[in-house]
Amino acid sequence: MGGIFINYRRGDHDDVVLLLGRLLSDYFDPEQIFLDILSIRLGTRFPKVLPERVLDSEVVLVIIHPQWLTSCNTDGSQRIDDEHDWVRRELVLALQARKKIIPILLDNTSMPAREELPKSIQPLVEWQAYRIRTDSRDGDIETLISQVKRLVAPIWESSDAIENTSSQPPGRWLAVLTGALTVLLLVAPSALVLNAASPVAGELPVAFYLAGWSLLLMCAPFLTAAAVWGTQLIINSAERELHSLPTNRYNRRVAVPLAVTVLAAPLAVAVSLGSGLGVLISVLIACVGVVYVSTRQSQTERIEAELQRNWSYRLPSRVHPALLRQGVTLLDQRMQGWSRPVSAEQSEKAASMLDALDNGANRLCGATGQGRRHWLAERPWWTAAYILWLAVTVGLAAATAVSLLQAGQTPGRTLLLPVFALLIGGVLAWGTMDVVYRRHRRRNDAVAAEVAENVRKLRRELDVLVAPRLARGSSGI
Repeated sequence: MGGIFINYRRGDHDDVVLLLGRLLSDYFDPEQIFLDILSIRLGTRFPKVLPERVLDSEVVLVIIHPQWLTSCNTDGSQRIDDEHDWVRRELVLALQARKKIIPILLDNTSMPAREELPKSIQPLVEWQAYRIRTDSRDGDIETLISQVKRLVAPIWESSDAIENTSSQPPGRWLAVLTGALTVLLLVAPSALVLNAASPVAGELPVAFYLAGWSLLLMCAPFLTAAAVWGTQLIINSAERELHSLPTNRYNRRVAVPLAVTVLAAPLAVAVSLGSGLGVLISVLIACVGVVYVSTRQSQTERIEAELQRNWSYRLPSRVHPALLRQGVTLLDQRMQGWSRPVSAEQSEKAASMLDALDNGANRLCGATGQGRRHWLAERPWWTAAYILWLAVTVGLAAATAVSLLQAGQTPGRTLLLPVFALLIGGVLAWGTMDVVYRRHRRRNDAVAAEVAENVRKLRRELDVLVAPRLARGSSGI
């Protein structure tokens, strides 16, 4: 358990001791504070409890009042000279166990001289004392608490939230699988065309329309990324407000409508052109997009739920700005409802949360210095998807060329079809990646600076909340 043991002798100063125990219990967990009249239950054998709690404590506060040294037994002998005196026995145990000892001098009490003490407790005079005066005792006690808190181990420990499994990068198997599927998608359409019936002269094969629709759909993310890049100042300002919303509200108001708009645009074009094939392809892509958006939505909501429940959390390997902004907002809202001085648990939780946010801001800032290769390496699924998308497009263009050659077309322009598909698709894929990469770098720089500034502000506010309310006439340890 650890904590603080209060060593004292009963007398006219009991009100100060009780106030000290109460204020300590308000800041620390009550189980961490041992004051015999409050901590020992009726029917408990105190000769067993007292030594156990002294040895279990981290700090021993020794209350020294004006009659502490001269207090006598009924026979006239000084109690401090009695080997069986509990105040002395507790001090002997604390000194032998090398506990952190703080003598507390009440009012104008002087520290006893070494020669006035029994030899077993003479090292008491070597410890720096602290003074509590009657006319400023609340402030003195709170100042004492603000300094003692560094000596007591926290009973609250940071608990990590469940990390996104999707944030863990896949192994080499994804690269091998992507390479195998790329070869298959480049070759399979042409092989199917060779084994199919010869096309009718003058008609374009189905593969031609499929390749065309694939290239058309590639334009959608490129144009969307370009539009976001062109309006990034407006979007950054809007995101600053939207990211502060709870995850479920942000998803409902922003992420889901945006995803629906992006996914529905190609479908609307296909319907307007009356292309059944285009509608089919658009619906399939929309289904994949819905699954992806739903998965991401559930993951972000799970992270926020853990954040709400456990305070501290382990950030995913790829930090999202929304998660940091939401963390800042959540902590700020919690601290607004606190009054000073806050408890040890509140202080520890807030400090842990601020450390996590600061770490997230540093990681976000560090991510902006990464090159494109590293940036893509952190997005293996997106990279693999675009490689396969480009492969199937080129494969369909190659199948078109094979089909036209079977129909008797001249090989000159026909053989250029897969080359054109590769060039156009490659430019669209690379252009999309480059625009998104640049957009992420600018956004991450801005968010990292914003979060770092908010963390500094919240740390200053926490310092004020932790500081004593009254510090008049108090002296340091």
